[in-house]
Amino acid sequence: MLDDRLERALQLAGAGYRSDMENPQLSRLYSEVLLAMHLSLDIDINYLDDTSTAPSESSGTVTSQTAPPRDDRGATAESLPDLRYLDLACQIDSSNPALVPEIAKMIAAGQQLSTRMKGVLERSLADGTASGITHLILANKKLTGETPEAAIPQLRLAMRQMPNSPVVMNNLAYALMKYAPQELDEAQQLMERALSIPGGSVQERASMLAAIELFEQAIELDSSKLGTRRHLIKAYQQAGMPELATAQQQRIEELSSRKD
Repeated sequence: MLDDRLERALQLAGAGYRSDMENPQLSRLYSEVLLAMHLSLDIDINYLDDTSTAPSESSGTVTSQTAPPRDDRGATAESLPDLRYLDLACQIDSSNPALVPEIAKMIAAGQQLSTRMKGVLERSLADGTASGITHLILANKKLTGETPEAAIPQLRLAMRQMPNSPVVMNNLAYALMKYAPQELDEAQQLMERALSIPGGSVQERASMLAAIELFEQAIELDSSKLGTRRHLIKAYQQAGMPELATAQQQRIEELSSRKD
């Protein structure tokens, strides 16, 4: 029923839960089906303010409300986020770990969360049960926010749980080079590890080129930084740019000869 009769699955899971609300297995099942309903809405990533009505906490049920709102001119407005299923899933089983990454996604999208959903996420972060994906989503939100340097500890937590993820490596390398330049050696090591993993996607390679650009910017600010130039050579080599690596090596030799 989760494949093709989701609303019927929701009715059955809700009935089972209401028959024995103290049963943790029935609570988890109902929470999982509510999460599936939330995911089935296929909410547009361009989130607007939430205008949906929260479900009744006493009833433990949800009514369908799928028609999109209309703006003042009568035209159909962009899809609004509808978090009633996710919020009720948190009410039914706040310990369900599958809810946490989705809550993080809603935060990253700029969505206003209920106090209940915030509590589920905060408890997961506090007790150390948040997944690597959750930390990565929250870190990426910080990277594009007002305190991007705060993404570094979040990315380190993601690295602990996903030590072989090129995406995490690339993002942490980028954050270190931009906001913790004293950690340049670690950033370079992360870049090299990320590029050494086979099957990297176009997006992952693109983020590596962004890291290379940071090295180039650092050199523009102080062209005498030979160490930074050596890091840049390795980055060029790892990214498949041998001509640029050779040119940078020649530049290092020229600068070294001037010092002599």
